[in-house]
Amino acid sequence: MRTLCTLLLLVLIASGAWAQGNVNVGRYEAVHVVPAPGPVTIDGDLADWDTSGEFYTYRYEEQKDRYYYRGYMMYNAQHLYIAARVGDSTPMMNNQSPETDATT
Repeated sequence: MRTLCTLLLLVLIASGAWAQGNVNVGRYEAVHVVPAPGPVTIDGDLADWDTSGEFYTYRYEEQKDRYYYRGYMMYNAQHLYIAARVGDSTPMMNNQSPETDATT
């Protein structure tokens, strides 16, 4: 349980840190964890999920359709379920050139 709580905290911190520079984007007073509407199948398909407690963040307003994070949490008597939809137009690729985009 401690590991799960730590993971949840990291997800929330990351979503807020990613949105720095945007007023109120990714900053929540509360995150809603909703009861599972029935049996949950772990298959990557969120069709059986109650997504009404969605939390959403993005880094830049002009890129929010390409780079975003939508998180969902549900629970039942045995489990806490965590799912996310992550938008990234170039997954697993570095969009920065070390020669031209280097930062110190």
